Amino acid sequence: AAKADAKAKAKRLADAGEDDVRQLVKARVRRDKARPNADERCEKPPAARAAAVFVALDAHTLCLFGGEHYDGRRVTVYNEMYTVQCDGAAPLGAWTLHSRSVVPPPRAAHQAVVLPRRGGEMYVFGGEYTSPSQAQFYHYGDLWLYRVSTKAGSVRGVWEEVATTGAAPSPRSGHRMSAAGHSTIVVFGGFFDDGDRRVQYMNDCYVLDVEKCVWVAVKVDSSGVSTPPPRSGFCIAPLHAIGAAATTTATTTITATPLALWGGFVKTLEVVERGGGGGGGG
Repeated sequence: AAKADAKAKAKRLADAGEDDVRQLVKARVRRDKARPNADERCEKPPAARAAAVFVALDAHTLCLFGGEHYDGRRVTVYNEMYTVQCDGAAPLGAWTLHSRSVVPPPRAAHQAVVLPRRGGEMYVFGGEYTSPSQAQFYHYGDLWLYRVSTKAGSVRGVWEEVATTGAAPSPRSGHRMSAAGHSTIVVFGGFFDDGDRRVQYMNDCYVLDVEKCVWVAVKVDSSGVSTPPPRSGFCIAPLHAIGAAATTTATTTITATPLALWGGFVKTLEVVERGGGGGGGG
């Protein structure tokens, strides 16, 4: 079966005229490294896209990162970072493109959270890369940090990939991530698709202590009463007014704000076996 799957995948790639998805991602990383760092004002807003993240870096600055666009034939996945000033020194609606040689690889359906630490820190986790033909998918399990620096109404900053310890979430997209305290981030749910009709939806929960860069897997009630079923594309919101609760393991204690969750979806794949030769259908 494994040989048959590999043969079928090779044929799909040959028909699509594209390399293996991991090679596509690596080629993009190499291209980005050759790019100079620059911050340039844009005459037009960013290109149309879906599944990007759009967050507030501070009281006056909104940030757009990543996303994808399908033109009816091929998919383009972005790792551009744009900011737009809501008020202050820059004109309202003036977009700035922040190009960096070190930047997260292109992705969509990822998540970002901004913590008000050290002038502002934006954390990005997970997401997916879809090959141009949509024949292949690659899910990320990496964590990136953008350190924000705002001076004279303009945003500057640098990206770095964060090395963590502990029980980290597996690669996924369609998950949700929320700040749950001054130095705490929570990740829940999402899905993983290997591109060969094997899709896994998740309802696991993880807490990140950004001070220690430690992930903790949160054990929840397995009865199904207090555990949301697996899902993707849902809404999540922190309940700051309720107050924080502690999550304790053998090595660390993390205090996090409770979260409310609503909606989402799960897709199921139905395989229909068809008879061949002179056999009758049914």
